[in-house]
Amino acid sequence: MNTLHIPKTDSTPSVLLDSKSKSLTIDGRSISSNPDSFYQRLEDLIDRYFKKQNSLKCTISLEYFNSSSSRSLWGFLKIIEQHAVNGKNVSVHWLHDSYDDDSVEFAEDLQRLLKIPIQIVAIDN
Repeated sequence: MNTLHIPKTDSTPSVLLDSKSKSLTIDGRSISSNPDSFYQRLEDLIDRYFKKQNSLKCTISLEYFNSSSSRSLWGFLKIIEQHAVNGKNVSVHWLHDSYDDDSVEFAEDLQRLLKIPIQIVAIDN
């Protein structure tokens, strides 16, 4: 697997996993009423990725996510954290609109609760 792209839909973000650059980008909106299957697919993808790779830079840029998605996203990041605890080099960059206080608050919670480095970056759109 060199590159995998999952296009965004009206309710799920786009996903780009690039093995060469060792990067994962999640971008768009996550507003599915049942996001578990989408994020479970990402968890499985990450498990397969780390069987061959030792590092990953994950960039998450969600313009909006609902509460169901936040729980699923939390579970996905816990999987990434588990790989980090097992010796993989992992970083997360959480991009948010400069006016989006809810996104910042969620990212700050992630920083406090997860054992992986999370950089919170404001962007102007």
